[in-house]
Amino acid sequence: MDRWNENTDRIAEVNIAFLVTIIVFQTVGFLPLNFLKGNIVGSLIFSQALVLIPGAYFLLKSGKPYHEAVQLKKMKVSNILLCLLLYFMLTPLLNFINALSMVFFQNSTTTTILSLSEQVPWYIGILVMALLPAIVEETVYRGVYYQEYKKADPWKAVLLSGFLFGLMHGNFNQFSYAFILGMIFALVIEATGSILSTMVLHFCINASSALMVYLYPVLHNMLKMSYRFAENEGMGTELSLLRDILGDVNMTTSEWISYLMETSGTSAGFLETVLTYAPSAVFWSALAFLLFRYIAKRNGNWERICGFFGKPAKGSRSLFTVPLVAAIAIGIVAMFFFELLMRMPQAG
Repeated sequence: MDRWNENTDRIAEVNIAFLVTIIVFQTVGFLPLNFLKGNIVGSLIFSQALVLIPGAYFLLKSGKPYHEAVQLKKMKVSNILLCLLLYFMLTPLLNFINALSMVFFQNSTTTTILSLSEQVPWYIGILVMALLPAIVEETVYRGVYYQEYKKADPWKAVLLSGFLFGLMHGNFNQFSYAFILGMIFALVIEATGSILSTMVLHFCINASSALMVYLYPVLHNMLKMSYRFAENEGMGTELSLLRDILGDVNMTTSEWISYLMETSGTSAGFLETVLTYAPSAVFWSALAFLLFRYIAKRNGNWERICGFFGKPAKGSRSLFTVPLVAAIAIGIVAMFFFELLMRMPQAG
């Protein structure tokens, strides 16, 4: 009975930690933090600190060593390589979810990464966009929230930790794929036995997005050079195709990326997006599942993962408390507000 009360109290504490994080995130934007204006690197580091502090406080209060509290264990090189392969197999699914969400919701992520690429070199961008979030967010969402929730109900812990991970991104576009990723990450930890596996996956996903934006200026210049060549040579068909891609050849790279985002978000409807992305997503997701099962089996964890889908253990506890419900409500309202703000016409 004492153990039951202890675990229930710890769940209540992590839910309070999430509520504090949500409230701080939603209020800090209204504070006069002049030192962060125009400083994308500082803003990203500051936001990661806001995520980390409540979780770090909980870890310190628990008295457990970091590696034990978050399930950080050594991994075989073969397992790390398999996780890298899993990342490549999951990419079509993530692209599908992102494209599908952009049919309905606004995308602001690329603009943020582009601003970062204009301020700092690529290796600094990778540090703050990929390495830092991989360590901080995995520590908090899979190391604090998931590790505590699964003591009560593993399968609900997978769902809830993924949902909170998506909610914390603050907009519907990122929520859609972060929710799915959060659940996948929780299961990958169970398959490998170590949070290091999801730190690797998280880093790869963020790093690939950041590197792509750093390559946009190179691609844009190459397309403009091809346009000039096609124009000089009178290559009508190629010129028309390049004009569709470039829009206005005199646009800056920032303007061009905004143009690509606008056209990709409006030209493709729901059915067209599904037909374009779904076949590849389904095929590679099936292979990703087979690889995931192989990883779990080679580490002796497959049967235990299958047990997640059974009936809850006798005496299992609810993961929902008043602070958590309040945090979820605040997060959902904030996402609606952000979406409305993004859809408002820009002044000037």
